[in-house]
Amino acid sequence: MDVAGLITNWSGAALSPLPGLEQAWTFRDGGSRRAIAVSGNAEFAFQASARQEMPDGFFVSVLGFARWHSARLLAAVPLARVDGFAYPDLTFDSLIALLPSVAAVNAVSFPELSARTYAVFPGWECEVSGVESEADASLRFRRIVKTQDLTRAPSPSLRLAYAKADGSGTVNGRRYVMDPAFLGRLLPSFEGLTEGFVEFENYRSEARRIEWGPAGPAYVSGSVRVPADPDLLVEQAFAFLNGKEERP
Repeated sequence: MDVAGLITNWSGAALSPLPGLEQAWTFRDGGSRRAIAVSGNAEFAFQASARQEMPDGFFVSVLGFARWHSARLLAAVPLARVDGFAYPDLTFDSLIALLPSVAAVNAVSFPELSARTYAVFPGWECEVSGVESEADASLRFRRIVKTQDLTRAPSPSLRLAYAKADGSGTVNGRRYVMDPAFLGRLLPSFEGLTEGFVEFENYRSEARRIEWGPAGPAYVSGSVRVPADPDLLVEQAFAFLNGKEERP
């Protein structure tokens, strides 16, 4: 398929060539600036967006990195992450690609091109586990993670299960994909309780479990219980999710 031809014949966007990268164009859509480029195998496209006003060099860096790593990013099922991406004054360490069927970029204005276009955006290693389903990926990267916000903090991959004595919690103790911000609110809500648990899984598919009893919270692994400092639970949980844990 002639993807470059599809892009240049796109009547719904006012395209301008992106200086510094061949077969790449930039355009605006609403309040965001976007750029699109042909993939390394010329069969697909990569599209990047930014809510903040960024120079051409940013889009050249993102799309050039994506093109160089096309083979790995085009293998997204439904997500792919390539570590090593960097851009001045930004703290991201990876570039992430989202499958066209999940990303659905330009789906209304140009569905034929949308079906060949991977959304790419800077991120962090901790944001992709590699075991996400399409539903997981859609929830995380279309609703939870603000992929166009280049000032955002890491939003680590999280699967969470919990239960309280009042009956609230996840169904059957199953872990669900959730917004990490919810975990940050949930842990303090156990203060003063003597029953319940929180179990959370990070991007490495490692899990931690905290149980509350009469003596307070404790990290639990099998028959081993390690007392936990209630004041450090949130900090330690996010260090674990971000891959920077000092083990309790």
